[in-house]
Amino acid sequence: MCVGNGNFLLEVSQENPEAARIELESLGKDNFQFIRGSASTFEIMGNAGPARDSVFVKSISNILLKGSDLDDLGSVILPAGKFYVRFRDADRCGAVYSESEIGNILGARGRVDFRNPDFTVRVVHDGCVYVGIEERLAGRSDLEERRPPKRPFFSPISIHPKFARFMVNISRTKPGDTILDPFCGTGGILIEAGLMGRHVIGSDSSYAMVRGARLNLKYYGISDSVVSRSDVKDLEVKRNVDAIVSDLPYGRNSEVLGEDLKTLYSVSLSKFHALLQRDKLAVLAVSDPDNLDTTGGQFEMMSVTPVRQHKSLTRYFVVLKSL
Repeated sequence: MCVGNGNFLLEVSQENPEAARIELESLGKDNFQFIRGSASTFEIMGNAGPARDSVFVKSISNILLKGSDLDDLGSVILPAGKFYVRFRDADRCGAVYSESEIGNILGARGRVDFRNPDFTVRVVHDGCVYVGIEERLAGRSDLEERRPPKRPFFSPISIHPKFARFMVNISRTKPGDTILDPFCGTGGILIEAGLMGRHVIGSDSSYAMVRGARLNLKYYGISDSVVSRSDVKDLEVKRNVDAIVSDLPYGRNSEVLGEDLKTLYSVSLSKFHALLQRDKLAVLAVSDPDNLDTTGGQFEMMSVTPVRQHKSLTRYFVVLKSL
């Protein structure tokens, strides 16, 4: 049993455990270390701040106790104030205690407040028992409020803000870095990157998309942005690029550009390689990763994560490292 170890417990959405793991590994680089993990929880040590940007983390708790079973709860010392308890039996151990019973063990008598608590106690059984003070995560509903139909300008094929932010998160960039989207469309990726403190550069072959992306960026208060019209093969950028993050054209969208996917992707990768310094990343959403030919020695494929968007569409989020 370990009491008050200063570590954090992250609980993640089960919609795509692999995507959650990859995102946390990227956010954790130079920030925190993984102590243990399962499909739904990760114990980390270090700076948990970057995990707040995750789109898959549902809960972050400052661990007060890590015990072998629920019988260890009596050793927990809670801070002063009103609280309530939330319990999750992640590994379905058939826990014998209810939330009210756990509260009684923790000394909740006279301190329970569901309407205006000073803090929430999170108890999770997942291989071992964690007791922690849960953080209040803000801004999750904002992702839905930024869905394409709610922007001044939108296209039905625009990427959802959740996946745009996921792509920014796995680009291993930080606030102040520069992200380029060479197929920016209505600006969905640029919006999320800009709101996360990145400098953003976008381009698109369509004048209508360029005008629309500029309008959307202005609407969300992202003033430090450059969006221009350019075919990818002619794209020029006047500043160093720390990562390329883009939802590449697919299907009928590529036909509009007058090229088959493999040709378009080949031209694109050559341009991306010219724009990126060694070891920098390109994070790309594609319909078929086999269309990305990385045999030319320009990129190393780091990961491929399939994410089902809806019943008829699976997108693959590919991370390439420039060589």
